Amino acid sequence: MSRRDSPNVSEALVAEGHDVHLFTRDSENNDEIINGVHCHRVACDQNGGTVEQMNRMCDSIYCRFLDVREKAGEFDILHGHDWHPVNVLCRIKTQFGLPFVLTFHSTEWGRNGNCHGDWWEAKEISHREWLGGYESSDVITTSTILKDEIRQIYKIPDYKLWEIPNGINMGEIKREIDPGNVKRYYGIHPLGREPLRVRYTEKGSLK
Repeated sequence: MSRRDSPNVSEALVAEGHDVHLFTRDSENNDEIINGVHCHRVACDQNGGTVEQMNRMCDSIYCRFLDVREKAGEFDILHGHDWHPVNVLCRIKTQFGLPFVLTFHSTEWGRNGNCHGDWWEAKEISHREWLGGYESSDVITTSTILKDEIRQIYKIPDYKLWEIPNGINMGEIKREIDPGNVKRYYGIHPLGREPLRVRYTEKGSLK
């Protein structure tokens, strides 16, 4: 159940000898095999608010999962990212007894500036984050801070929590560039020293 970084994880699992099926939403239904990964794109209505869109996505993925299961056979485990697929993960777990792992990249509390939102979407998203953590077999977090945040907010026990930092494929981003030309483009002398400045802001809320 997909995010855009899932293909790298999926391909790594295929390289280890696993049979991997990746489900993600799209504008139309489509199946293809990419680098050994069975990719299932599921058509769903992307109009309306985020919660409504994710409800429809979960329903569509559930129906596609049933079709794929008939052809591919039994699955061993599911893996989802954030709150978006929690409904379908819980539904499949209940119906087929399949365990699932949930990866958190952030929480609704964090996206709202480290405070709880009082509007219905924020409450619903927070509920799904709690539900996913409660129903999952294991929870993956991408940093120590996020791990502590999830433990504190959703009371997820330590035995479920795993910290696995985000990774990158260097081959996809490595480029040959001329540093002098880059500096000149931004009005900096090509031989001048410029300190690296990094500013990070959490993703905005859905309010």
